Amino acid sequence: HASKVYPILDRLIEKGLVSFVKLDKKTIYTANPATTIISYLDKLQGKIGQQKKSAVNLIEELTKLKSLNKTESETTVFKGAKGLKNAYNIAIKELKKGEDCYAMFLPKVANNLLPFFEKLITDVSKKKVNHYLLYNELSPEIDLIKHLPGTNVRVDSPHGYQSPAEMCVYGEYTIVSTSGGKEYLTILIKDKIIANSFKNQFKAIWNQEVQTFHGVEGMQFAFDEALRATPNGATSYVFGATKTSKGTDKLLFEYNKRRAEKGIKLKILFNEEATSSKTTRSARKETNPLAEIKIMPHESTPSAYEVFPDRVIITTASRGNPTSIVIKDKEFVKTCIIQFNELWNQKTRTFRGKKGVETIFNEALNSKEIRFIGGNWGMVKYHKAFFENWNLEREKKKIMWLDLVDADVLIKQKEVPKQLKHYQVKVLPEQVNSPGVIFIYGNKVATIIWKKEAIINVVESKETVDHYKKYFDYLWDQRIKTYSGKDGVKNLLNTMLDTESKEYFAYGGPQKAYDLLGHTFWKSFHEKRVHKGIDAELVFHSSLGWWGDKLNELELTEVRTTKKDFEELTETVICGNKVAIIVWLDHPFGILMEEPLAAKSYQKFFELIWEK
Repeated sequence: HASKVYPILDRLIEKGLVSFVKLDKKTIYTANPATTIISYLDKLQGKIGQQKKSAVNLIEELTKLKSLNKTESETTVFKGAKGLKNAYNIAIKELKKGEDCYAMFLPKVANNLLPFFEKLITDVSKKKVNHYLLYNELSPEIDLIKHLPGTNVRVDSPHGYQSPAEMCVYGEYTIVSTSGGKEYLTILIKDKIIANSFKNQFKAIWNQEVQTFHGVEGMQFAFDEALRATPNGATSYVFGATKTSKGTDKLLFEYNKRRAEKGIKLKILFNEEATSSKTTRSARKETNPLAEIKIMPHESTPSAYEVFPDRVIITTASRGNPTSIVIKDKEFVKTCIIQFNELWNQKTRTFRGKKGVETIFNEALNSKEIRFIGGNWGMVKYHKAFFENWNLEREKKKIMWLDLVDADVLIKQKEVPKQLKHYQVKVLPEQVNSPGVIFIYGNKVATIIWKKEAIINVVESKETVDHYKKYFDYLWDQRIKTYSGKDGVKNLLNTMLDTESKEYFAYGGPQKAYDLLGHTFWKSFHEKRVHKGIDAELVFHSSLGWWGDKLNELELTEVRTTKKDFEELTETVICGNKVAIIVWLDHPFGILMEEPLAAKSYQKFFELIWEK
């Protein structure tokens, strides 16, 4: 074993722990006193001190070099859950008291990351900053963090935007994190311009006073949030109530019990249809505590208005998969209470049939402007001859007609009158669509249910008109629109080409996008783009590389592909001032933003990906 012993003895001699002497041809080894161990450690500590001093000097030099590049963007890519945690910890480290930070498009947090994000948000709260978190859907950590000081939580469109990517802004840092693929991929960008741009985009989304929730779970979140915000002993109002589905009946039954426990009174107007419904317990006094109920002899409408002190919730509770629209605007609350009181006290005028239609539309010819919310060309369908004569008189008087039409109208598109004068039209988001039409003219607001024998309720109130105009303006001036289904997404993509811009950028295109819309559509779409002279830079996932190779054969087209582990179902498209974000689920959907600053920010982010 001499081959093993001698090397060990040599190392101990180097450290001063062993000495030796030679006698004749023998070498005799002797262990030095135990105190030599202390001497060895002192020597080792001195060497470490010298290395530490060198390291400090090196850090100072690196800091100087870094300060020379302060104006440049710093982009770092992290992989895996540990990398994700490192990115967030770096981003929040320099936050200062009173600063605002933002997190949006947040998906449901995975169970293995739940403790980390709870601690992260708690740590941010301790820094006494204002933390705004916008979730796509209900998530387990919301109940754990919503009570923290400075923490503001909102859920927008649960089940409506389930993207695996999230975007956060902390100081000068922007984080884009995705769980697409086998591992987490997190991009950390340190760039003040990019951070400020995304902050502005977030504020535009956060400050929207209109939120949309889908499904029974989303409706429950909207009502729970409203109930928490309503003071004990207040009164809430409901009009337009009709029969409810089994799921929403259960929700409202439990909600009304909790409402009564807070001493909140309810005044509610139901239509006759609800009285015979077995799944509408809220229409019966014995199963709706602290409620005053009246039955109106009107036809049912799909939407009910739930009026709270600080918000109005418009629900389609009669449907199995309801939509709930929350409008947080106290002026609109006042408007709805006024309309409720008019209905409650039966001071409205009701018109029916052809004669009623002619009466109110001829009355409207005395106005300088008319507005429709939910226009569906019902008058053309049921009273075409009268409409043609009435419209000629309107155009003669130069009365401006502003029309917010349903995406699904009652008549075929080819039957819609062409070349109307003094007329502007926009399409409502599909969540707001309904057979009922709101007609605003003069100092009156009319609610119209179009059918062979139309029913029209008219409220005469200048204050009501003013606030309904404000609601109209919310919808007319919307900068964010939603599209759902295959046809909706096709419409969104074609809308992107309706621009003067000659540049088209897209990243995140997966194989599923091709599968859902099909070869014929995509081939026609890109041929149309090339025909319009729009130059495209496209980043596809590797699974779609074969299609990218074919597109590269077209003029004005360049396609690159990402690494396989960056696969996700979200695609972003930028063209001119428009940004489209599409989620390629089995039932795809997308949102459209028309905002120059947001488009510029997304384009800059695209350029970072393109150069990678």
